[in-house]
Amino acid sequence: MPPLTVAVTGAAGQIGYALLMRIASGEMLGKDQPVRLQLIETKQGMAPLKGVMMELEDGAFPLLESVKGTSDLEEGFGDANFSLLVGAMPRKQGMERSDLLSANAAIFADQGKALSAAAAPGSRVLIVGNPANTNALVAAANAPDMLPEQFMAMTRLDQSRAEGMLAEKAGVDVKDVDRVIIWGNHSATQYPDLSHARIGGKWAKDVIKDEKWLTGDFVSRVQKRGAEVIAARGASSAASAASAAIDNIRDVHLGSEKWQSIGVLSDGSYGIGGGLWYSVPCACPGLHYTRVKGLPIDEYSAKMMNTTEAELVAERDSVRHLLPSSYDAGVPLQKLVDLKDAWTANDSARSRTVGYSTAELRYTGRKLILPFHHQGVRLFPGVLVYTAMSPPPPESDGASPPPPPSGKAGKRTARLFGSSLAGVIELFGFHPVDTVAKRLMNEPGQIRVPGAPMSVSVDAYSRVIFRDAHASSSALVKYTSLFPGLSFAAGYKIAQRVYKFGGQPVVTEALTRRYQGAVGSVVGESRAKPLLHASAGALIGVGEIVLLPLDVLKIKSQNNPEALRGRGLVSILRQESLCGLYRGAGWTAARNAPGSFSLFGASALVKERVFGLERYNDATFGQNFVASVAGGVASITVASPLDVIKTRLQTRDFSSTVTGGQLLRDLVRHEGPSAFFKGLVPKLLVVGPKLVFSFTIAQHTIATLERWFEASSDSA
Repeated sequence: MPPLTVAVTGAAGQIGYALLMRIASGEMLGKDQPVRLQLIETKQGMAPLKGVMMELEDGAFPLLESVKGTSDLEEGFGDANFSLLVGAMPRKQGMERSDLLSANAAIFADQGKALSAAAAPGSRVLIVGNPANTNALVAAANAPDMLPEQFMAMTRLDQSRAEGMLAEKAGVDVKDVDRVIIWGNHSATQYPDLSHARIGGKWAKDVIKDEKWLTGDFVSRVQKRGAEVIAARGASSAASAASAAIDNIRDVHLGSEKWQSIGVLSDGSYGIGGGLWYSVPCACPGLHYTRVKGLPIDEYSAKMMNTTEAELVAERDSVRHLLPSSYDAGVPLQKLVDLKDAWTANDSARSRTVGYSTAELRYTGRKLILPFHHQGVRLFPGVLVYTAMSPPPPESDGASPPPPPSGKAGKRTARLFGSSLAGVIELFGFHPVDTVAKRLMNEPGQIRVPGAPMSVSVDAYSRVIFRDAHASSSALVKYTSLFPGLSFAAGYKIAQRVYKFGGQPVVTEALTRRYQGAVGSVVGESRAKPLLHASAGALIGVGEIVLLPLDVLKIKSQNNPEALRGRGLVSILRQESLCGLYRGAGWTAARNAPGSFSLFGASALVKERVFGLERYNDATFGQNFVASVAGGVASITVASPLDVIKTRLQTRDFSSTVTGGQLLRDLVRHEGPSAFFKGLVPKLLVVGPKLVFSFTIAQHTIATLERWFEASSDSA
């Protein structure tokens, strides 16, 4: 994986010191992402910076490829993929806020110019130094070759403070708190909003019913927490600020299911005027952020939001002399990066045009993308060319229609539909094939008579496959005989595909959130992701035994229809015990665990190692097909021995007392070890395509719908 370059200003300061070791260890960009650090300090700060660089060297961080220190801004920002602007003048005794604004704005104006001249295309910039919102405005306004969406002001620290206070009040872990919103400025006028917050999946105000605390002490403490820290330790927040910066960049780059508050260019949403860096809730699907829009705002919230907006307007007016004359305070800042002259005669071979959806902007040569409103974008490696820009569509004054499903709702919809579609298509396309394989596996002894003419062997196979319809001369009668138990098959197959293909991504996400670090430390980051996908598949496979009664009835109708003849479902459930319907549950779980482990694990390995995909959802239909072939072959082969035992157990009459152990001993004694793989070749050649086909359909449909929902939420 190619390294990413991270530039940090104020690198020898307390926040920078707390920040650098964590970046070098992979906490910000990923445990398998190499980094290069470019540390920027004032000339007076170069001596202590040398000591910081020594400590980075002494840390022997495997991911840290190089460290460079400089006081030259353009050198420090050279080819930076991420820039964290931490260094800023602290407020001194007797200094008015307006004096601090002017002094720091001049610093960030110079940094904006240097970033524009030297940073990598698509670079992300996080402003940490205060006043962060207005510093972001000044830096972006002075970066003519960069888009305003590349600049973020950090309000994640305020969000983290609010989440910590809520968790303490509710007596829960902070990880159980989400959807806390910080509106506006990173100052004492900010508005920590709990209107949409959740604690343990419940509305925060249903968990904490102390309205006086929620609208009084809580809001006031979050607003003034910085001053509280200064009073306690004699210095401003350092470690927590560094942690918030790490969280901000990590979630934007790697993705997160939680909302994140980020100071971004206001676009008119929620009635906030344009041209301000105003903190709003953002969704982070990975590689970029999108504003969360359409949230209801009550009268109290609107008043608080307007108060912090007024402060940002005043700050902007106080630094207007540092903004370019072309800057229009009343309109969202839009920049046209016109690089048409950079195109060569054969540009059509090196570029492509993509549509309105930001979901299509997955590759710029440096793996970074930008969310912005555009009419068309042409890409070639390393360079973005914006051929036409337009402001965001205006919001309606009236009640707007609900946005399309996004986040968890969109994922649930995509997974339910994609897996259901795979089950339906598989059922009607491959049920006869499944019947043939089951009948062949269940037939004791050898089917083909050694030394007999070919016609005799064909007749023997016909008797096994078509059973009572064997004697019929009608091809249609023979074909329809391969559809026994269709109602049971429909219930089982569709439910099983929804559970398996739709449920495995949910379990994978849960395992990744909880165990990725631990697994990566044992097997290595490059192996952790496929292993977590495989492990999620194994867990899903074991849980699949819940659906076993439907599978039992389907298999009996295919192989032993006499056991069901003349009996409806209600009659079967009344007469047979659960033990009968769950016959072979242990063997089924033993078969499903390695089979599903191999299915999802092999597919993930192919996507990761063969196609080099970091986001498996970005796979094309062809890539999904190849990955499904690998997974299907591995799954069928690994599960075959136990599948033979399971099928023979489930085929017997309900009254049968034969156990799986007895079947295993009899099979080895009378048929030999090769019997464990009886029907494997037909299954690979015939049933294999069924699994490959449905797995491909499910993976591709789910990924396509998730991207569509994501794109819809981007443009909503």
